[in-house]
Amino acid sequence: MGEKKKNQPRQVIKYPTEKDIGFLLCTYEYRVLTLLQVRRFVELTECYSQRKKKLLIDSGYLQGYSISGGYQPPNGQVAQGKAYGITGKGITLLRKHGYELSLNADALRIPGNQLPYLLTSYDVAFSLCDVGWQFEQSRHFKARLNLNRQGVVKGLLTSPTGAKWVFFVTLA
Repeated sequence: MGEKKKNQPRQVIKYPTEKDIGFLLCTYEYRVLTLLQVRRFVELTECYSQRKKKLLIDSGYLQGYSISGGYQPPNGQVAQGKAYGITGKGITLLRKHGYELSLNADALRIPGNQLPYLLTSYDVAFSLCDVGWQFEQSRHFKARLNLNRQGVVKGLLTSPTGAKWVFFVTLA
């Protein structure tokens, strides 16, 4: 009684909702995010975001990346967990919904050793955005200034007074 059947078919998304599209859009825009970071952009409870994530993965629209290295989540959580990025199928779904996207899934892929640095930079940048700063991601900033894509710069932060700060992350 109460046991789950082993060969039960996975639930998948047949008709994407606005929240599904929002989840995929922010993972396209930022390449990879933790669930806590996704919830900054899409209004989801913790429980509902777990369910959406599972449905998006089972549908083939999202993939998970194990986080290893020096990443410390801002919520004080000890376990480093996973981050999530959009797949080619997810990009195709967004295009079918009218979004003009220039990058494919391979162009958005993050090397595993860079994941903790990128997630930490997002935590810093998003926290500063909450108090009036503006954030330009590294890929946009590097393309605009024709900088090496492999450089350590994680983005450009602009203070509420207009001062611009190029930043990078080091992990002890």
